[in-house]
Amino acid sequence: MNQKLKDLLLNLRDKARRNRFDLRRRGLFSDRDVRDMESDDLDHVRELQSIIDIYGWPGFSLVGEEGAESAWYIAQNADALPSFQRSCLRLIREAVEHGEASPKHAAMLMDRVRFNERKPQIFGTIFDWDQDDQLNPWPIEPAEGVDARRAKVGLPPLMASIREIRQEAEQEGHTPPGSYEERQSDIDGWAKRVGWL
Repeated sequence: MNQKLKDLLLNLRDKARRNRFDLRRRGLFSDRDVRDMESDDLDHVRELQSIIDIYGWPGFSLVGEEGAESAWYIAQNADALPSFQRSCLRLIREAVEHGEASPKHAAMLMDRVRFNERKPQIFGTIFDWDQDDQLNPWPIEPAEGVDARRAKVGLPPLMASIREIRQEAEQEGHTPPGSYEERQSDIDGWAKRVGWL
């Protein structure tokens, strides 16, 4: 195992988490906040891309489970970089086939990419406020068999995740962001701006 690479990935993950926690705690998600977060994410992506260029996907044998989770976290949050996030999905899926990455992480990244592409997700890991101001999974296709798919990759039943996400949102004081139609229009506009659509 490469301890230096592992430490670098953990440090990048911790910085990204702190930035997101600070924004969520302050409740600030203005256009400037989003741009600042995207700029920070870009710095983390550059570091991860450098690692990938030299070593390939940083899997379990190279950086351990926590290091591999950190690499996934950086990729999972690289929403403003479609080509990078898509290439990470391909790499992490290959790593799963060789026992070098978590199937759960590959499933979550797949759902994230599909959400960003404005397509239905597969595993039900992405949540958003719906028309009734409820936090629910982004549409899942096919809806039948979702719990079996989730179990296969190590995710809990969907209803358990729904309860957990809603409880966490309530504890943190999150509220619906306003008009559902406006929010979806804003997300579509962002997806076009950064190149998902």
